[in-house]
Amino acid sequence: IIGRPQGDDRLGGIDLEGASSSLTLDFSTVMGNASLAGAGVMLGSGVLSLHGSLVGDGAGGTDCASGAGGLVASGANLDTDGSCAALVGGGVTTVASFGLGPLADNRGWVRTHLPLPGSPALDAAPMCATASGAPLVEDARGYLRPTDDDGNGTAECDLGAVERGPLFLDGFDLTAVLAIAAKLAPQIAP
Repeated sequence: IIGRPQGDDRLGGIDLEGASSSLTLDFSTVMGNASLAGAGVMLGSGVLSLHGSLVGDGAGGTDCASGAGGLVASGANLDTDGSCAALVGGGVTTVASFGLGPLADNRGWVRTHLPLPGSPALDAAPMCATASGAPLVEDARGYLRPTDDDGNGTAECDLGAVERGPLFLDGFDLTAVLAIAAKLAPQIAP
């Protein structure tokens, strides 16, 4: 949920309303939204659960705001102003920036913000599974998870909707090279 402009005081990326409403964000990115309150998330009522998600880098207003709603966090999550961390009391770490690239076509069915080298989201998920425990095997683009995106030799999931891989830390894209080789192989085979 990206780039929703400021409207009235209750709009932002997500506006959760209704006493019995609930929403779970598993490995999601909510950023660049604007609102007078709750640019990323406004919890009017109901319960929002964060798991492996990024909420912040807003364009105006706080990352998270609550009326009568509740916020629950599991796994690792990041915000950029401390408002989500303050509401939940644990499970959300505040960072200065997510370190994501611009919204772009990063080869997939949806435009995404690809984590940049050094992003705090890289390989930061303690488990590569959803809040319900189901294995997480691909990102929002359909690319495989997990990959080793911080260069330590261990494949772990990135936080948010997108896994940085298959790019190497130096920007070299082995997947593109292999795809070209596969297309050329029938032409050069004996």
